[in-house]
Amino acid sequence: MASRFLHDPKYALMYGLLALLLLLSGALLFREAGQLRERAEGMAAENQLLLSYRHAERDAAHLDLLSSLFQKTPASAYGKLLEEAGVSVEEISEEKDGNFHKIHVVGTGSFSQIVRGFDIIKSKEVWNAVKLVRLKREGTVLSFAIEITAFQSRGTYEEEKYRTDRSDGDR
Repeated sequence: MASRFLHDPKYALMYGLLALLLLLSGALLFREAGQLRERAEGMAAENQLLLSYRHAERDAAHLDLLSSLFQKTPASAYGKLLEEAGVSVEEISEEKDGNFHKIHVVGTGSFSQIVRGFDIIKSKEVWNAVKLVRLKREGTVLSFAIEITAFQSRGTYEEEKYRTDRSDGDR
């Protein structure tokens, strides 16, 4: 009885459509499996990248950069920066104001030299604010007084531990 249906021409179209349906469903499943394999490989590569990042040793260069950002610059260095611009520095004084280090500089020079000195300080020294306190013409040159405010690093643990304005730690 089964051979009668297999060799009957009126069922040939139905067998052909069934074979085509099976072939298309197999191709669809093959494509989906390939996409899932690609996705799994991508996720495995991402996991490997995250694991290698987690286990990577800390780069010491980052610590050097952070410690150099808040490094205390001596007042004479600011005088040298201003002299780079052609300004004549007459007096440099320092004062500490809380977390800020204030440097007062008095000198003479032309207007363009003074402005160039501001630019040099802003470009070479980070976390600084330069404020013009006095500018006065004296003969052929300008006499000026500026105040450079620099952020003071918090210092060592011992200095920080015994500060009076802290709410914790040994007193």
